[in-house]
Amino acid sequence: MYYTFNMTDDTSLAFIDEFEGITRPWDLDEGIRMGHNFPSTVKAYLDKRYGDLLTDYLSNTSGLIPISEKMKAVFEEMGLNEKRVEYLPFELYNLKRRKVKKQYYIANALEKIYCIDQSESELSFNSLNKINDIEVLYLEHRRIPQESHFFRLAEAPKYIVISDALVNKLKTSNISGMELIPEGMDLW
Repeated sequence: MYYTFNMTDDTSLAFIDEFEGITRPWDLDEGIRMGHNFPSTVKAYLDKRYGDLLTDYLSNTSGLIPISEKMKAVFEEMGLNEKRVEYLPFELYNLKRRKVKKQYYIANALEKIYCIDQSESELSFNSLNKINDIEVLYLEHRRIPQESHFFRLAEAPKYIVISDALVNKLKTSNISGMELIPEGMDLW
């Protein structure tokens, strides 16, 4: 089983309103290694319409995967090293616009796998016949290497997929804040 990330509906949890200072944000949608193009001054601010309860995964409208140091450690335990995921540190500011002491990272999935089952998935295409949006996602599991736990869909790189094995490891490690949509369910 595979999952995609979802935004939380729980208004007591912290929710990132905006990221400030990211140069070339479109590269993060494509899974391009940012390296030195990612400034050390990137900041994220919490949305005042939500709460201030910090979790290990922070929902946001940017489609990014902001994770805590604790969640990063679990990713690394599962073999998600710098070849597969780029961990980009940023400063998080609370609702009072004060810097949070806890370290967070954007997990930039670098691995891309061609694995969408286009005959089963509900997809919309743009004028160039590229996938624009996915309403329901089904994957061809045989195309996914067993060690791939956090990756982008090569046909639609803005979508990041997480394996059942990683989800289970995150749950047993008491990682908080994740809301996931299982494969085959409506993404909207």
